[in-house]
Amino acid sequence: ITNHALAPESLMLAGVASGSMRMAQSAKKASVLVKNGSRLSEALAAMHEFRASFLWIMSNAENQGDLGHTLLRLADAYEKEVERRANMVVALAAPVIITVIGIVIAAFIISIFMPILQLSSLVSG
Repeated sequence: ITNHALAPESLMLAGVASGSMRMAQSAKKASVLVKNGSRLSEALAAMHEFRASFLWIMSNAENQGDLGHTLLRLADAYEKEVERRANMVVALAAPVIITVIGIVIAAFIISIFMPILQLSSLVSG
C-alpha cells in the first residue's frame, strides 16, 4: 500500500477529528476526489478551507515528492501560529477584564452616591 492509497482514508479521519460538520463534509468530498485520481493539493483546494499559500506549498511538495516532510513542517508552523495567537489573546484578556471590572465598580459607586447627592440637594434647597 502506498502513502497515496492512505490519503482518502486520512482525509476522512481528519475531517471527523476536526469536530466541524462543514470540515467533515468537505474532507469527504476531497477524499472522493483523491480516490478518483486527483492530486491531494487539488482535492484540498476544492474544499475551499485552506489558504492559497498552504495549497501552493502542498502542490510544490507533491511535485518534489516530499509531501510527508512538508506536511510535518506545515503542522509545526501552524501550531506555532496558533500558540502565538493564543498568547496574544491571553495577554489582551487581563487589561480587558480589569477595564470591565473598573466600569462595574464605578457604576456601583455612582449608583450608591446618586441618592445621597439628591437627598442633600433636597435638604439644602
